Amino acid sequence: MKKGILLIAVLFVSWSCKKELVSKPEGLIDSEKMMAIMYDLSLLDALKYETISLKDSIKIDPSGYVFKKYQIDSLQFAQSNSYYAANYIVYKEMHDAVIKRLEDKKQVVDSLSRGN
Repeated sequence: MKKGILLIAVLFVSWSCKKELVSKPEGLIDSEKMMAIMYDLSLLDALKYETISLKDSIKIDPSGYVFKKYQIDSLQFAQSNSYYAANYIVYKEMHDAVIKRLEDKKQVVDSLSRGN
């Protein structure tokens, strides 16, 4: 009897662990493209707050621009983002790659500004 209960418990736990928290959405953005989108959104968001005069004079929608560039819509982005975020390890790796790319770009810009 105890072995039967233990077997059922093990099967239940293994079944529940394999179940995805968020189901794979239709039109899932592949991870490389998603990281490029995250990078562009981060750059545009930083630019928006970097220069106050630009913020007031330029009326652009950063996310709309990025969505148009990558030919996606906000729903597709939100669903893909939720899907990747449900897997912490994958999402952290994606964010780490975006942060590294931003830091690399900052080093290039800093070296160019020191050269002038």
